[in-house]
Amino acid sequence: MKRGRVAPRKARREARQRRSRIRRLRLATIGAVLGAGLLAFAVGALSAWTPPTATRASDDVTPTATPTATPVPGEGPTEPEVALRVLALAYDGTPEPPPPPPSPEPGPLAADSPSGLRLWSHGDSTSYYLTVALYQIWREQGGTTLGSAGYKVSTGLARPDYFDWPAFVAAEMAKYDPDVAVIMVGGNDIMQMGNHETYRSRVGRVMDLMQREGRVVVWVGQPNFGPGREEMALRVKDLNAIFAEEAAKRPWVVFVDTYGLTSWSDGSFAWEQTDVFGNLVKIRHEDGVHFTSAGGRHLAVGVMGALFGPR
Repeated sequence: MKRGRVAPRKARREARQRRSRIRRLRLATIGAVLGAGLLAFAVGALSAWTPPTATRASDDVTPTATPTATPVPGEGPTEPEVALRVLALAYDGTPEPPPPPPSPEPGPLAADSPSGLRLWSHGDSTSYYLTVALYQIWREQGGTTLGSAGYKVSTGLARPDYFDWPAFVAAEMAKYDPDVAVIMVGGNDIMQMGNHETYRSRVGRVMDLMQREGRVVVWVGQPNFGPGREEMALRVKDLNAIFAEEAAKRPWVVFVDTYGLTSWSDGSFAWEQTDVFGNLVKIRHEDGVHFTSAGGRHLAVGVMGALFGPR
């Protein structure tokens, strides 16, 4: 009797286990079918979407409708292939290429070198080695230099009774008719400039006398000054401001700031600077005012950059 009772109980337990396995199998099958359907729906939505098109007048965007193709049995890729194609568009880790560097600003001359151009350069005693170096570079690059390198000692625009720069400049322009005219004066005016508006009118008059159709005038500013000349170093900023402002009014005049070329990054006076070969060279005379030959070439490189753009 006991054995007869055990057998039906065991049979019922095995039947319940079979029914449980069948339910789990059905649930797994339903989940797989639903997952495949959701994946197919997502892939189809991604394939049919088109980015919105921006309007010309603003940053607003207007969605554009994209017609959905009707699948034809037996044609086109299967769903797994579409999914693989969409996944292939994902970011692959390759860095974006850097943007191209901006083009350097062109110089004021239509030419890209001194070749065929006639150069005149003059000034006070701070200009001498500038003219020497500039004439050498100009000839090396196929240009023509006018007159010999020279300067007018102890002169400026503040004392026309001592030297008449407007008359001298007018005569030189008529004599040589340069394509490029470079002038560096003002070092002797720093401490005796007098009324700023009077001095400004004198600067403008010289700039106007140097004008000729097609000619470029380079007005070279005054530099920083050395130890013991702190008052000059302070006042020269007002002088250079007048030069820059008057040059800005005249499209044929280019102002070259030598204060920055003769100072360290903190604005302090620099006895030395790095030349085009990367060598540290002495650019100033022991008096802290005038230039060495290497200093003149340092200024000349600045003038060439102002004329022809960065090289």
